[in-house]
Amino acid sequence: MLNTACALIDHGQLNQAMNILQKAEGLCHHSLSEDTDETEEDPQAGLAIIHGQMAYTLQLQGRIEEALQLYNQIIKLK
Repeated sequence: MLNTACALIDHGQLNQAMNILQKAEGLCHHSLSEDTDETEEDPQAGLAIIHGQMAYTLQLQGRIEEALQLYNQIIKLK
């Protein structure tokens, strides 16, 4: 999914890319919630790549404030 979203971003199909990234985020949340061995920080680390692409997509759409919020979430991860 992530590769497809990145290809769509590259081709300027930002809305479609964002839809796929949101689906990937949901699947990642679902997958991580089923894994009882994960700590609370692990899901955030696993979502960092998806959130990075989402932030970049928002930035390209001119939605700077939303992009900055996601970028800051990623930066705060340890």
